[in-house]
Amino acid sequence: MRHASTLDLSSFENPKVQDQLDRARKQIAARTPLLAQSLSQIQSSLTLFAYATGVALYAPKLIVIIVLGWIPAALCGMHFNTVSYIEEKNKLPQRRYLDYLRNLVASSAPAKEIKGYRLADYFIEQYASLSNALHKQETHFVLRRTLVTSLLSCLGAIAQLCAYLYLIVAVMGGGLSIGGFAFLVMSLLRITNLMQSSTTGLTQLASQALYLDDLYDFLSEKSRMTEALSPRPFPQRMQSGVEFRNVSFEYTGAHTHAINDISFTLRPGEVIAFVGENGAGKSTIVKLLSRMYDATSGSILIDGADISDYSTDDIRSNIVTTHQDFIRYQLRAIDNVRFGDILDGANEERIHRSIDYASAAALIAKLKGGLRQIVGHLFEGGVGLSGGEWQKLAIARSYMGRAQIYIFDEPTASLDAKSEQATFSRIKELARGASAVIISHRFSTVRMADRIYVMDGGKIIQAGTHEQLMATPGSYSDLFTLQAAGYR
Repeated sequence: MRHASTLDLSSFENPKVQDQLDRARKQIAARTPLLAQSLSQIQSSLTLFAYATGVALYAPKLIVIIVLGWIPAALCGMHFNTVSYIEEKNKLPQRRYLDYLRNLVASSAPAKEIKGYRLADYFIEQYASLSNALHKQETHFVLRRTLVTSLLSCLGAIAQLCAYLYLIVAVMGGGLSIGGFAFLVMSLLRITNLMQSSTTGLTQLASQALYLDDLYDFLSEKSRMTEALSPRPFPQRMQSGVEFRNVSFEYTGAHTHAINDISFTLRPGEVIAFVGENGAGKSTIVKLLSRMYDATSGSILIDGADISDYSTDDIRSNIVTTHQDFIRYQLRAIDNVRFGDILDGANEERIHRSIDYASAAALIAKLKGGLRQIVGHLFEGGVGLSGGEWQKLAIARSYMGRAQIYIFDEPTASLDAKSEQATFSRIKELARGASAVIISHRFSTVRMADRIYVMDGGKIIQAGTHEQLMATPGSYSDLFTLQAAGYR
């Protein structure tokens, strides 16, 4: 958990890193007996060495016979353990897909849509098909391993039989006493058992070590963003604000820029808005401004200094974002608010002020347990909330921050018209002491912004106030008129 928290957003959006994380998460719990097994193996090895030394003093040829019969089985076990690990590693994306299908059918969040569209049978069939295919592969592997190990076990048994015949011949020829014969027979039995258990133990240890590599593979994953060695102190009060200067960004694996040559400014106390269709690049600007990503080219300046000159902690303390896909914490209502500033989360005066700013006071009042009420259906005693109620808590959470810039990514998508109007009135009021960025599809919600940027295909194609843009033929006036027609 601690290492995962150090990774940047691009790591969590990378399927390969997700595979590493999933392997590490699953394997670390299963490998906890590794130390006890290692100590047990050391004990068995010491005992085996003592018996082998005693036998070698009487009949060194016996050791050669037993070892020759044991080596193929040991090598075979190590080979199949390695093959098993490689196959499990290759199958992990499919197993993650199985987990995804299982969660779709058996989790609360997607339950309404799964039932509404009658998708359960489809996903169950998909799960069964892939699960059966994996089962057939595993069955074939187990049968092959069983056949080979059985044949090699016969070879070990033959070596053991040869050792006993050797002893019988030695006794009959007078080269070995009855006492020596008894000692060697008992020692051989013990050595054989120890070698078999050691073989099993060593192959298990080798297998455990292979799987433990998954943990260290994940721990070796590093953040792709670098922190300044001597970060600049973030300005207590910004003077010139934020400037995007010819900024472009391309996601890993993408063949086109998400945003291309973007330039704009956000001055202290301003409210600016970005509008445009899906995929226009609006949310990418949010991620770059809060330094979830670094720009591919161009510069992002805060009071004239590059954003990378500041520590990410300082940036995220001064730039607070209400994300479009905000988290619905299945905890107490107060937790959903105080997480906006966990260091001052016990300050109930700030919590109540944030709730008032988010027009969420009526929501808290109707909860039986008030702020201490568990919300969501995940835990016993929890109360379900509507999408708009969850969004009010998310907005209240952002108001808890002592930020200089507030970013609202589709902040009213689930709100009714009255709450939407109240929210934007609060944003305008908030901007008197700070700046605000609004991302929205709804043109009616951004008309109060000091400046509006219209985006299309990763570029800014228009900029100005609502009145200026409406007076200019173009995308903004066309889309605003189109949306407004729906309310006539």
